[in-house]
Amino acid sequence: AACGLLGCYLVLRRMSLMGDAISHAVLPGLAIAFWVTQSRSSLPMFIGAVYVARSNGALTEMTALGSQIYLWARVAYVPAYAFGIPVLRTLIWTASIVGIFMVLLPALF
Repeated sequence: AACGLLGCYLVLRRMSLMGDAISHAVLPGLAIAFWVTQSRSSLPMFIGAVYVARSNGALTEMTALGSQIYLWARVAYVPAYAFGIPVLRTLIWTASIVGIFMVLLPALF
């Protein structure tokens, strides 16, 4: 659903070929992270996202903020996991995924 929404946005902005560029710029970092680790854990995906942002020259303030959000969300996850609070763990994990997307966002545009 997210790819369709992004694709419609790019077509309306007359940037339809940007969809190919986006998929070729972002997907390899995430695919390599999954392929090397054989894990859907967020740490390899974060490393892949940082690699993509770095290789595309998209290191911006948003990339730094996304990295900080990811780091602090993972730090907050440890006590939530230790105390067994499932709803809070889900919210913290979601915040870490948002941090990963914030790292990738400048590489997309």
